[in-house]
Amino acid sequence: MTPTEPDPQPPRTTTPTGGMRGSWAYRHRLEVGAAVLVVGFAAFAWWPQPTQAPTTAAAPSSITTTAPPPAPAPYLGGQGSTTTPGDPSASVSATPTRAVNPLPPAQPEEWRRVATGFATDFTTPGAGLQDWAGRLSQWVSPALADAYRNTDPTKIDTAKLQSLRTYSSSTDTVDTVATYDTGLKLGIRLQLGQLGWRVTVCEPISTP
Repeated sequence: MTPTEPDPQPPRTTTPTGGMRGSWAYRHRLEVGAAVLVVGFAAFAWWPQPTQAPTTAAAPSSITTTAPPPAPAPYLGGQGSTTTPGDPSASVSATPTRAVNPLPPAQPEEWRRVATGFATDFTTPGAGLQDWAGRLSQWVSPALADAYRNTDPTKIDTAKLQSLRTYSSSTDTVDTVATYDTGLKLGIRLQLGQLGWRVTVCEPISTP
């Protein structure tokens, strides 16, 4: 018996699938990459972009300023003031000034009364230095009164006043000449001050 030989099989065709599969995968990756790019671009275009704030500053609105109220006037008080503390609407008196004692009103011929009294008492020694200097002090300036307190009245001749003549005069100064029965002549200057008319100078003179 002759062994049965297997039926011959037709030869299997071997297809080189490795190259085809590699090219397909490569194309698939390209297609996926292109799709991602398209989707990303579409998303970027669709996504709202931030709007930039306008750079032009708005024009400032007009501002009305109101001046502050004036500060309240200081409270001066004192003489003749009608203000009260904390009352800014009260009137303020004028700024006080340092009081200055005005000259006493000049009486007509007042200087003559003073000159006559002095000229009479000067040549009347009286009861001594205290009496003589005391009487002269009412006619003379304080400085001249101090000088007469150190003067010996016994060295002054007793004489009687005969005349009083004006030598020169102004609003506050008068120069006179007193003439006595003994021939004595005294130059007497009177000046108007805070105490009124007072003798400030007395000295013997010689006039024709």
